[in-house]
Amino acid sequence: MATSNLSQSQTPKADKRPLLFRAPKSRFRIYSTPGQYFALAKSIITGKLKPGPANQKLEQDLAKQFDVPYAVCVNQGRVGIYLAIKAIVTRERTRIIMSPYTIYDVVNMVIAAGGEPVFADIDQASCNLDTDEVSKLIDDKTAGVLVTHLHGLAADIEPLSALCKERNVMLIEDSAQAFGVRKGGKYLGTFGDIGIYSFGLFKTVNSFFGGIVTCQNKEVADKIKDMQADFSPPTRMRMLKRMIQGLVFEIASFPLVFKSFTFWVFRYGVLSGNEHIQKVTKSEMNPVFRDALPEGYKQKMSNIQAQMVLDQLGNIEAEQQARIDTARLYYEALEGRNSIISPRTPPEDGNGCLAYPIQVENRQAALETLMREGRDCAPQHLHNCADLDIYKKWYRDCPKARAASNNVILLPTYPRYGKKEALRNIAVLNKL
Repeated sequence: MATSNLSQSQTPKADKRPLLFRAPKSRFRIYSTPGQYFALAKSIITGKLKPGPANQKLEQDLAKQFDVPYAVCVNQGRVGIYLAIKAIVTRERTRIIMSPYTIYDVVNMVIAAGGEPVFADIDQASCNLDTDEVSKLIDDKTAGVLVTHLHGLAADIEPLSALCKERNVMLIEDSAQAFGVRKGGKYLGTFGDIGIYSFGLFKTVNSFFGGIVTCQNKEVADKIKDMQADFSPPTRMRMLKRMIQGLVFEIASFPLVFKSFTFWVFRYGVLSGNEHIQKVTKSEMNPVFRDALPEGYKQKMSNIQAQMVLDQLGNIEAEQQARIDTARLYYEALEGRNSIISPRTPPEDGNGCLAYPIQVENRQAALETLMREGRDCAPQHLHNCADLDIYKKWYRDCPKARAASNNVILLPTYPRYGKKEALRNIAVLNKL
């Protein structure tokens, strides 16, 4: 085992308290304010869910902040991906090179937009696209490369950008998990031709649904606006369900509730193998193939959602720094461990640390050990989409993505998680 770089005061120590007193903080929390819930509820009741002046201001403010010519609000990050792909594919050039280690609906969005997914394997440590793999796959039918900055960690974006310019293909950055993250002073999502951001319930900025697309090209921006022209405002029922989902999650993850009830239910689910309990915390359980944009996706971002985003923009840097500080503890403690794969570089420039991903060969055993010791960490439930039967038409052997889909565990980093909790996680990981 490599020597830890943690200071003496930060050396993780085993928690010797009785298990009953060792319940942790939740693996993740959202922090919507009562005012946001009240404002959204009021908009739902009154039916005021149309786009408005806040949408325009958000587009203008983010275009200025990110130093891009154009920004367009969208209802979801994945809808932004659909619109971006549809704007760049042509009859002659339909292939979109992308990582298979992603949510299955991202692949659906590529297909629904008329693109052909071409799966390129990932870099093992970062879980992001491998530039060398991309270079081998670009041909005269390639319309673009879709790169994801997974877990808030920048992909190999500068070499990818240079490669795409050299080979005359468009570069789309899926920055859904990396909003506000900069590399060398430049925002992720602005290195390529199009950037996609998400303001979903579990992202760094939360407007329940919502997102934005940034563009370097006026023609592309105009196409995206035109395609959304016939979209409807979000329905009351959709927003009400999302608001209730947020409230349930906030209550379940509230420290007092989580430590006295929720954690013990989840712990029982993991240690007993109870599938019904485990399903509550898992997503991406049943991949579904779609080759057309669902009607429910054809909605616009409302004025109240855009205002929520505007209200949160001032908190981004401080919250990102808190994530980085926590992630640095994981990095320094786990660097060089042969039994654990983690990102190679310190969590500073180019890393928003939405979570800190590690990979262990026997993930289930590791999760059981963490739970048994009173720690709450989550498996990453992304599939290797190249292996899914629903995408067998586009199958490619991607062994690193396959390994990641079986091995990744997400260590919590959210702003109020705290160093003490992270050190307790490390103390248990040191036993693996």
